[in-house]
Amino acid sequence: MPPARPSLDAVTAPFARAAGRWFARRYVAGGRYACHDETADEASRTTAAERRTGFDWLLFQMMLDDAPRLSAYRQDLRALAPGARVLEIGPGPEAVLSRAALDAGAAEVVSVEGDPWVARRAERRLARERRHAGRWRILPAMSSSVTPSDVEGDPHFDQLLLEVYDTIASREQVVETVTDLRRRGFSFDAVVSRGFETFVAPGGESVVDFRRRIEDFVAALGGGRHLIFTHGGVIRVLTGITPDPGQHLVIHL
Repeated sequence: MPPARPSLDAVTAPFARAAGRWFARRYVAGGRYACHDETADEASRTTAAERRTGFDWLLFQMMLDDAPRLSAYRQDLRALAPGARVLEIGPGPEAVLSRAALDAGAAEVVSVEGDPWVARRAERRLARERRHAGRWRILPAMSSSVTPSDVEGDPHFDQLLLEVYDTIASREQVVETVTDLRRRGFSFDAVVSRGFETFVAPGGESVVDFRRRIEDFVAALGGGRHLIFTHGGVIRVLTGITPDPGQHLVIHL
């Protein structure tokens, strides 16, 4: 494998992970909203390869602490992974979904990781799961460079597993990655997860304006009981402004 990255990663990781846990409690689980201008970051990653790689412990820790997100993956894996041959793109340093697939009974998990440091961390993490010995392998390479010869000459997998969506779902080139694999002869009977949605505030609406719009809508409903269908952060606002929980029935889609 490539030479080890300087030890700065080991020094900064605990601080970044602690910050990730704080953000997860405050924003992911805490019902708050955060606005972040990523213009500078996007400008620094000008090629597709740069957008597909790179690692941020803070963001990764937030994903690890996002229980509903990981629970949905585990539910699908319990249904699809038993006995399956799985190709995973981007396991991350904790190999969370790799381990979930193995726990669910996957016969083999081949994980492709483009960041050499992350690949080494994932390999060490999986090596601790002795009950899964012989059923997993880390390929330290970009998915665009993986060939059938790297996977025992058989490019067909029962399942493609990937969590490469980032804050904006298409930012890590997930569509291009899957399309490229298929173009080069790789095939899959199932994909986990199968799709994504990115919601953008209309016209760059601020959090304050968003909340005011929801509050005005609820205030205009008048007396009586109301059935409200909603999605995303709207339900967080409703649960905070509805004085009588029995007045509105909220269904979260």
